[in-house]
Amino acid sequence: FWFSYGLSDRIAPYVGRSANLATWEFGVKVKLLDEDLTSLPLSIAANIGGTFLDANGIPNNNRFTVELPLGIRAGDRLAFQFVPIYSTDPDEQDLPGSDGYALALGFGGSLRLSTTYSLDVEYIANVGGFERFDAANQWQAGVTIHVRRHLFQLLVSNSTLTTPDFMAAGSFKTGIKSNVRFGFNLVRAFSF
Repeated sequence: FWFSYGLSDRIAPYVGRSANLATWEFGVKVKLLDEDLTSLPLSIAANIGGTFLDANGIPNNNRFTVELPLGIRAGDRLAFQFVPIYSTDPDEQDLPGSDGYALALGFGGSLRLSTTYSLDVEYIANVGGFERFDAANQWQAGVTIHVRRHLFQLLVSNSTLTTPDFMAAGSFKTGIKSNVRFGFNLVRAFSF
C-alpha cells in the first residue's frame, strides 16, 4: 500500500508499506521542471526518502534513497524515462566488506494505444556499489488501463521488489526454474 498527498503542484510527500522485509517507505517528491511550464517536452523530479525494514533480525534496517526521474515526451503517444537511483546501506544483512551504497539506472517507456490503454516497460540495472550475490537486473512489462481517475496495471516481471532501495542492488534470485512473475497494481487518484 502506498499513499501520496500533493501539498502543491510541485511537492508531494508519500508513505508506503511493502511486504519485502516489512518495509516502510517515506519521503517527498519534488517537481523540478514541468513540461507544462516550458516549451520543452521534458520533466524532471526528485524523489527523496528513506525506508525502514521492520522485519525481525535485520541488522541494517535504515536506508536513504534519492531518485532523479527525467521524462521525455516524444509526441502525444510515446514517453521515455531515465532514472538514476542512489541508496545508502542496501545490504540488509550487513555482510563484511559490502559497499555502503548502491547505484542503479532505470530506463522506461510508455506507448499510449488509446485514451484507455498503454503499453509500459522498464529496466533497472545496478551500475555501482553493493550488488546482491547472483543478482539479476530487473525488468517489467505490461499494460495499463486508464479509467477516469484509476490506473489498473497487469504486469509480468522478473522481480518482486517494490522500493527503490531494494531495486538499486539488483533483484533476488528465488531458485525456482523461472524467475518470471505476474502481478497487478491498482492506483486511485483523488482531488479535493
